[in-house]
Amino acid sequence: MLLPNLISGHQTRYKYPMTLDTENIADVRSTHPNRTPTPLPELWMILRDRKRLATIMAVQNVSHRKLAEAAGWRAHSYLGRLLRGEVKTLDVEPAVRIAKYLGVGTDDLFLARTSDETGRSDQRRGAA
Repeated sequence: MLLPNLISGHQTRYKYPMTLDTENIADVRSTHPNRTPTPLPELWMILRDRKRLATIMAVQNVSHRKLAEAAGWRAHSYLGRLLRGEVKTLDVEPAVRIAKYLGVGTDDLFLARTSDETGRSDQRRGAA
């Protein structure tokens, strides 16, 4: 491959192709003997205040069924359990959808937690 050298006017011959082979990058990384893939921590949300959620729903005249549908759930039973305080956790996607539907910030209603925080991973598996 010949490339012009703009300063000297000579052409330079490169030994290697100037294109990047992206198909083999993943293979090289996964077979590298000194690298082990680090698992990503599990992420979920905790409802901060169930009474606040209920108040926002009442003020905006939003039913359990309508908010559960906006969250992407087939039934409204889990939302009822959240509002009664029987469960406190939910996945990130429904939490974001609920906050967006109600027009509030996600962090106004929920706290984000990961499995690498001490003691939370076991509680999450038992709660959901």
